[in-house]
Amino acid sequence: MPSIESDGRSLTPVTPVRDERTPETADYADIDAMPEGLRVPSMHRELKEFFSGKVDPETREAVAMYFDYFYPLCPIFHPSLFIRRVVENDVDPILIDAMKATTARMVTAKTGRFVDGDALAESVKSRIISHLESPSIDYVRTLVVMTLLAGCRGEHLSYNSLIVLAASLVTRCGWHQIDLYRRPPPATWEEWVNDQIKRRIFWIVYQTDSYQSMLTGRGTTLNVSSVYVRTPCSDFEWDIVLKQGDEGQSLATHTPSVVIVLVWLVLVDDAVDEG
Repeated sequence: MPSIESDGRSLTPVTPVRDERTPETADYADIDAMPEGLRVPSMHRELKEFFSGKVDPETREAVAMYFDYFYPLCPIFHPSLFIRRVVENDVDPILIDAMKATTARMVTAKTGRFVDGDALAESVKSRIISHLESPSIDYVRTLVVMTLLAGCRGEHLSYNSLIVLAASLVTRCGWHQIDLYRRPPPATWEEWVNDQIKRRIFWIVYQTDSYQSMLTGRGTTLNVSSVYVRTPCSDFEWDIVLKQGDEGQSLATHTPSVVIVLVWLVLVDDAVDEG
């Protein structure tokens, strides 16, 4: 069963559910915060496995460095959900390679192990075209990550081309109108996270596309008159890492650093288990 982040069905436009008979109740209020009562799944096993031999060390280094250095600039990954997908080997390899290319300099500086970021970046860009016909959320995020990397490296042509492609795919997926119709609140925590992921991707793409429009003098790819997307939830609520304890308690903290947070949670759980 595909994970909530990689589910291909999530790429289709929202099915309209507007009904004039729908009562204006609190259940249909436009609230971006996570609805009360949603159950956050346990992450105890996944956290331990992330720091074990189950995850490739190079992948773990890239993910850890990304959250330490780039996540504040591009918070389009839900920390605990993405870690779970890494552990389950459920992340598209092209996205992992994009993260490795982005963090190559930091990994080299921190570990002394040379990572050829240029070669990785060229490999990712050469493979992007093969995913166009069947894009996934991971693919769109790969475009966003590579766009920001190109901007940091002063590759202006790639910077502009990649963000135009990302904006076109966001429109094709219908994420620019995700909130056009009133919908019932999410029934599960995964559904809420999935909606927030789409909003975060959209607004980063929109901001970057608008910035490139000002720099180059071209028109924006995303027309503001067709945008129906609410702002995402607050960073405070998004960055929180929750784990349900044996007695229903929640342990909570925030990024940065997500990796330090996850290690802390594992240590706390181990202490509780031993006690």
